[in-house]
Amino acid sequence: MKNPGRKIILAGLGLGLCLLLGFKAFFQTAPDTPPQPVTGPLTPSPNGPATPVAGPSTLFAADPANLPPPSPDRPDHSATPAPTEVDLPSLPTGDYEMNLSDEQIDALVETHYGRLFHNLHLSPERQTRLRALLHERQKAAIEAANSAILTGLNPGRDLPTITRAIELAQAEVDEALQTELGEKVLAACQEFERTLPQQNSVYHFGRRLAALREPLLPEQEKQLLRILAEPETETSLDLGRVLFGGVNTQAPIGNKAIAAAAKILSPRQLDLLRDFQAAARPEAMSR
Repeated sequence: MKNPGRKIILAGLGLGLCLLLGFKAFFQTAPDTPPQPVTGPLTPSPNGPATPVAGPSTLFAADPANLPPPSPDRPDHSATPAPTEVDLPSLPTGDYEMNLSDEQIDALVETHYGRLFHNLHLSPERQTRLRALLHERQKAAIEAANSAILTGLNPGRDLPTITRAIELAQAEVDEALQTELGEKVLAACQEFERTLPQQNSVYHFGRRLAALREPLLPEQEKQLLRILAEPETETSLDLGRVLFGGVNTQAPIGNKAIAAAAKILSPRQLDLLRDFQAAARPEAMSR
């Protein structure tokens, strides 16, 4: 006769062995792997929040081509182009005319007015028209200077007369510019021309301060430009300045400007402005 207790014991041992093997298989899993990030862009789901889809990792990459264009209501905070020293052509003499191709005048306009184009935030169509009108304006100035000098006028002795001839030639273009693009655009062009040497000085001074970790704040730049725009002495003109503005010049910094700047600059910045004043060369921008 078989022992029923032995059967119960063997059955219990078998059940225990099965449970042990099951737990072992359950916990012997592959090594942990870090969770994989979602790389695809998010697409809206009609039934709930956005859900990830497969795709390249461009979720946070902004395509500049898809950004809205800058405008007066949405300022462009990218860096303003640095002033570029322009390789100016030789001035006309009694024996030589200044003859520039349209491509050369286009290049001259682009380097001369690059910061103006950046700051105005015009639509592409209006900016193209402004470039064309400034091209005409520069060409009219060159032709007027050539004509005046070929009639026997001297660029030194007769500079006021030549200047007047250039202004008359440009007046027709200025009228068209005002009619097509508005009085504000014309005023911005005129102010840009008037303060170009001062802009060059503020830019180079600000660059020096930034290198010394004493950067100018935007409001300081504006106030310093206004201070330098009130010259203490009358700026001497020559034919190059009349034809091309102050594109390659810096404004002189006088003692009155230093005194006025003391109200807007830190003591360290003011000392550096005095150093800049002593080292400045108004004749041409530092290369």
